[in-house]
Amino acid sequence: MMKKTLYLALIALCVFQLTGCSGVLRKKFVRDKGEPKKETPVFKPEVYENEFTTRQRYANHFAFWKGAAAELIDLIYSDNRNDKRMRFFASYTLEEANQMHKLLVDEKQKEMEPLIRDLAALLEKTNDDTYISTHKNTLVRDLKHIKKQIEKNFSYNKMQNYLRQMQ
Repeated sequence: MMKKTLYLALIALCVFQLTGCSGVLRKKFVRDKGEPKKETPVFKPEVYENEFTTRQRYANHFAFWKGAAAELIDLIYSDNRNDKRMRFFASYTLEEANQMHKLLVDEKQKEMEPLIRDLAALLEKTNDDTYISTHKNTLVRDLKHIKKQIEKNFSYNKMQNYLRQMQ
């Protein structure tokens, strides 16, 4: 009888060891569900109509140009200049002036071209640190002059009737 109980205990111990509570044996024989298939997104380009009219776009570009030019002048005057920021505002000022230029009719574009050329030449000088430190006042004076000319002659109110029609 003792042998029978010992065998039963030994068998029970083996069964408990093999099955266990953690379910390792069960995990071994159960198939994984696998990862769900990922669908690749399909991009369809859509042509959007312009949200803004030409007048609104010109007004926006004029406002952005004016703010960028003012910020650039302040940065040049600043004692602790940030050259990266100054270069960003210089390129942004020129970009916005070019965007305004594109929206004008041909006769007004011709009037604005010399100002944009002068502005581009001045902004090219902002890449030279030694020029800025030695000619700061001249640079700011010339920038203010061009800014004043554009504000005076190409303001939104004056250019409302000289804008290109939307295409």
